Amino acid sequence: MKLAQASGNSILKHAIHELVTRSSLIVGLFGASNHKVCPEDKHSNILSAVEQGDSDAAEVQMFERLNRMRDGLNFAAPKPQEVTWRRFPV
Repeated sequence: MKLAQASGNSILKHAIHELVTRSSLIVGLFGASNHKVCPEDKHSNILSAVEQGDSDAAEVQMFERLNRMRDGLNFAAPKPQEVTWRRFPV
């Protein structure tokens, strides 16, 4: 989010915000409880690569992060029950 904000591009900021929100929801619903999605240094490593102008390293690290997130998902797990809102008679 900080990189998108720093870009000054409102469309990019909105798109990244949507992706982060949806990704967080998916990880919350389907993420393995014993899987650490994001090691603590990964965000700073990506940011450092961007600051140094090393787009190749930033890209590789971002893909590693996304793959790690994907690998920690378990879509075979039972899905949450759908909530239905019924109107109760008064």
